[in-house]
Amino acid sequence: MAIKWTDDEVTLLREVASSHTVTELMEVFGRSATALYQAGHKYGVQFKSATRGPRSSADSGPATAGVAPLDAKVAPSGREWTDAEDLELRQHAAQMTLPELADRLARTVKAVRHRCEKLDLVPLDGRTTRQARERARQQRLAAPRREPAVDEPVSTKPCVGELHDGAELPVTAFPWNRSGLSRAPKCVECLNFATARRMAEHRARNRPEGWEPGPVAVECGPDGHVCTVCAVRQPAEEFYADPSSPCGHSSQCKSCKRQARRDRWAENRGGHRDRDIVRRSERTPQEQEEFLYRQWAYALDRKYKLTVAQWEELLRSQNGVCALCGEPEAKIHHRSGEVARLAVDHDHGCCPGSRTCGRCVRGLLCYDCNLVIGKAEAKPLLAERFADYLVRRPRIEV
Repeated sequence: MAIKWTDDEVTLLREVASSHTVTELMEVFGRSATALYQAGHKYGVQFKSATRGPRSSADSGPATAGVAPLDAKVAPSGREWTDAEDLELRQHAAQMTLPELADRLARTVKAVRHRCEKLDLVPLDGRTTRQARERARQQRLAAPRREPAVDEPVSTKPCVGELHDGAELPVTAFPWNRSGLSRAPKCVECLNFATARRMAEHRARNRPEGWEPGPVAVECGPDGHVCTVCAVRQPAEEFYADPSSPCGHSSQCKSCKRQARRDRWAENRGGHRDRDIVRRSERTPQEQEEFLYRQWAYALDRKYKLTVAQWEELLRSQNGVCALCGEPEAKIHHRSGEVARLAVDHDHGCCPGSRTCGRCVRGLLCYDCNLVIGKAEAKPLLAERFADYLVRRPRIEV
């Protein structure tokens, strides 16, 4: 359950909010920044900025005058982004780097990078995480693929690797170089063996004092090896290469190695699950409420391209009720134990999946109406059959 604000706390908040920052009020009231912004939005309180004082109603943007917008981007220092800063960022982002923008706006580089991603801006140095990854992906897709040389004069070539030592092998056993114009001097098997040997040497150099080697494959011979786990003699191909072993192969067969990895993964997966359960049980009611609120706000932006302020404006336009049945939400959230928020309904003809483009949102629906609309869109004739079944189908006499 959420910790409600008392009348004395609300009165004190209205008196000191305009002269104190959110960071200072967090120490006074013992509440988080999210709880303070929610209270400011609910009770019509405007907080003081960290360096520029309280914002005027002209700079408050689409939010109501005197109300702290919930979708404002808060910098690590606690200062909210103003409309003037956003305008200056849009004007100079393409001509300045991130450090220069941070010095100009008196912000940290991390805060400026996050704001550029929020506004879809690319600085001069292009140092944004999401947009840099997307730009690199587009460049890889658009780059012409380099075709290797196809006119090879010979069908075999000698391998200079340690395993074959000059033996003639088919050309297809050698990988292409990065240039795509010639093949490597070593075959794939020799390259893998050399890589494994370098890794073994690196492990040997970094071993702690008192280290003792583990069990090695016993009864190694030309007819195969005996696994130290299943004790079954198998061909050498069923053992991974291990240059640190006296026989050059791992002491466990491939199937035993794979089973050990599966068991280790299942054990660690269970441990992570148990730790998550303990971590959730240690949260206070206020921390749990703030965690669920952040999850909902993140999903709202990721799936529907909506901010919290836009969702609340849409809710006010519907008078706080479902857009279809005209009734408030009655479903209880399974984690918070409170009445759930109205769900966002979008046109599945535009965006069939769970994520939308943000332009096909139709309104807010309750749980039951949203479920019926989803079924009706999946089967267009279902709505007519509903009406036919409820109105025209006669009752069965028992």
